[in-house]
Amino acid sequence: MNYLRNMVTLTPFAPESTRPEPIEGPALPWNPSPSDTILVRSYLVHLKLPTELALTIIDYAQYYPIVRGHRDEELKVVASNYKGNSAAALYVVSEPIPAIENGERIKRKTVKFKVRSRDQGWGGEHGCPGTYNGSFTWFEASILRPSGSAKVTFIPLNMIISPRPTSSSLERYHVSLAAPSNTPNDPVWHIQRNMCASPQERTYEVEWRDGSTFDPLPGSGDGQGFCETLQPGDRIAIWARALYPGWENHVKEVGVEVLLEID
Repeated sequence: MNYLRNMVTLTPFAPESTRPEPIEGPALPWNPSPSDTILVRSYLVHLKLPTELALTIIDYAQYYPIVRGHRDEELKVVASNYKGNSAAALYVVSEPIPAIENGERIKRKTVKFKVRSRDQGWGGEHGCPGTYNGSFTWFEASILRPSGSAKVTFIPLNMIISPRPTSSSLERYHVSLAAPSNTPNDPVWHIQRNMCASPQERTYEVEWRDGSTFDPLPGSGDGQGFCETLQPGDRIAIWARALYPGWENHVKEVGVEVLLEID
């Protein structure tokens, strides 16, 4: 349960003129702020519940802030149209990770991606069509971190960078690409590859967890180090990629949700 409902009790058979006006509840789905989560935790502790039980209740209710980014406009990324037959199109950018005060910390609990797309529907090496092998259209995530003291400016969607995104290609917007400390020269994470040479549009859901390691599904990335790298103020950028002549990434929808936990 991640929202609150307001309820009004009406007296049976009360005259119409004396009945209270209905109280409108918040629009669904309710997305609590960091302050909301901290306040609910303090209420539970005030009720003499152990802190561990209060945290368990909040966790069970998933009463955490969620940072989102979503877009459902069609975009076709054609590798052959760009230098080196390689293109990265910025499809969606999330809201920034919020910052909180009073000594509280934000942990990135989970990051969930949803991708709806396909490739050009033909081509590929022998044995690859219908699999994720030999597929050269895919999606990547990067972490946009404010650079310097200048305010982050509007970052245009559908911006094409060839052959791939770099911090130098984004500095005009006062952001840089953050990378894991163990791989500082690789500031992108593979999300999902399209099925090779398939004309059928597919929906993929990929979830990465803070500190967790797992075997990814076919065509998916494992997100190693992604959640741990996110900081307050960061935004998540999702790039639609296409590489080599003839390869096209047909994008229909991409979304990202970051579930935050307050420590």
